[in-house]
This record gives sequence, C-alpha cells and structure tokens, in this order.
Amino acid sequence: MGPLFSSVQSKERRVNQLFYKLRPTIVALETADQTGAPGIGTGFHVGDGVVITARHVVEGMKSVRIVASDAKGGEIKETILAANPLADVALLRTDLDFTWYLEKHQIQGLEYQKTDHLQLGVEWDDFASDDLVLYDVIVMGYPPIPTAFPTLVAIRAQVNAIIDQYPISGKHPPPNYVLSGIPRGGFSGAPMIVDAGEDSFVLGVVTSALVANHGAPESGFMAAITIESVLQLLHENGIYPGNNRFAVKAFASELTKEEEAEFLKKD
Repeated sequence: MGPLFSSVQSKERRVNQLFYKLRPTIVALETADQTGAPGIGTGFHVGDGVVITARHVVEGMKSVRIVASDAKGGEIKETILAANPLADVALLRTDLDFTWYLEKHQIQGLEYQKTDHLQLGVEWDDFASDDLVLYDVIVMGYPPIPTAFPTLVAIRAQVNAIIDQYPISGKHPPPNYVLSGIPRGGFSGAPMIVDAGEDSFVLGVVTSALVANHGAPESGFMAAITIESVLQLLHENGIYPGNNRFAVKAFASELTKEEEAEFLKKD
C-alpha cells in the first residue's frame, strides 16, 4: 500500500469518524398534513432540547413526530417559526434527553468526543461571500429510501455558489448556499456542516430545491439558507441553548468579556 493510498484512506476514516460523532444529533421528523398525507424531514439538536429544521417541514402540519434513536423523550412542547416569513427556518422545543447516550453508550473505535448537539457557526448575511465556494461540506438528513425505514443519509457536497434570490413582494429572501448534492425530499431541515474535525460547525440549513418550470426537485439545485436566520430566530425568542449560547450572543453582540474570551478559545 503506497503513501498516497494511505493518505486517502486516512482522510476517509477521519470523515467516517466525524459521521459517527455527529449522527446522534440529527433527527427525523415524520409529519402528516391536514389531509393525513405523510411526509418526512430532518432536524438537528443544538442543545437543551432545541431542534432546528426548515419552516415548511412543520408549518401547518396536523402532526409532527421526532424520531431520535440515541435520545429519550421527543415530545414537542412548542413550535416557533421565524418572524421573517421569507426565512425558511423553525425551531422545536422538546424534551429530548441524551444523558444515557453521553454517559453509557459506547462506540468502539470512536476517536472523537461524543456530543449531543451541533455547534452553530456565526456569520451575518451582510458578510456572506464566496469564501466557501469549492469547499466540501457535509449534509446529513432523512431523504426517503424506497423499501427502507427512515435511514440517516450522509453526503459530502461542494459549495458551488452563494446567491441572492429574486425579491418577493419587494422583500429579499436571505442568501442561500448552492450545493452540489441532489436535493431529494427529506433533506429539508438538514444541516450544512463545515468539516473542522472536532470543531465542525453548521453554517446553513438545507431548505429547498431550486428548479425551473415546476420540475422535479432532483433536477434542481440543493439550496441551504445561511445561518443568520437560525441565530436570529434563537435570539429573538430569547433562546440560548447549551454551548450554542455563545454563538447566539456573539451574533447579537451580547457577549461579556469573559464569555467572549471563552468563545474565542473554543473557536
């Protein structure tokens, strides 16, 4: 086995390890609309039982059920939609509890530390730029697979562009990252994760397939809304979940000097 192959194998193993680290934080959202028609989407836990997803996954649904294999609980206590109707994000306040997973569950060979939440990155829409174009990111979600129960699907996608969409009724939607992944149904609400090993973080949420003339979603572009909409949603509702309280406060410029020092140390 040559050094080049060994290097590739090492990279693949590291990314696979990252999958095992982050997998418990991603949940399936099984829904039923007002007619009873079933659907599925994705959410991700950011701490203290708070789950982030796409607005359209839960808005107007007759029922929403969380499926989280590594947590106890899952009752949805409150659903909060972004105040900006053009921001396709929502949060669920739940009683998800990962204590048993963190304290008792063993994953043989896992080199990363276990976690019960995804770390949010901090970026303001005014500063979103082409800096991530051609970078690889990880998307993890629950697109339905024919003949299979809900299964977590992970892909490595590439950031191809960041776009401003046409205004709607004179108002501009938040920017979106355009990703190379196929936008299958069920990925809605999935996190766009920047791979930084132990310090990986979310910088977008998959919300839509950009298609022309009402084409099939799979024929379009996968789009992820920028993270500001998530941070704004948390901040405007006074929600500072777990370790992500630093990210929300940093976004709102509310960190104390002590908190800023700890946040920068973590960063």
